Amino acid sequence: MTSFIRGFLEDFEEEEGDSENKKLLLPYADQIVESIAALFEKSVKEKYQPLQDEVLVTLSCLASLMEDSFAAHYGKFMPGLKNILQNTKWDTEQEQELRSNCTECVGYILTSVKDKPEVCK
Repeated sequence: MTSFIRGFLEDFEEEEGDSENKKLLLPYADQIVESIAALFEKSVKEKYQPLQDEVLVTLSCLASLMEDSFAAHYGKFMPGLKNILQNTKWDTEQEQELRSNCTECVGYILTSVKDKPEVCK
């Protein structure tokens, strides 16, 4: 899924405005987000770092691609992202990478809600 969404994102970044591929993906974006949300919840609950890493990368790509339409999903992910940042140590390289991926993901999500402060309440 990560490679699939990353391909759409690369296409979107190469073109000015909305790409045809982005227009193809967006009708399914909410369903994809729901699937990612379930995986994310499971990875946080079980503290399974490899899945957390993969979900965070996928989520970052999807939030970047969906832009402000991702704002509706803010509440699904921010509690888990905060959990990772608060509870993951900085002792190993894997932990550092997880925290870095999480911080990057938070940035993409916050960008999606920058013009919608009511979503963050």
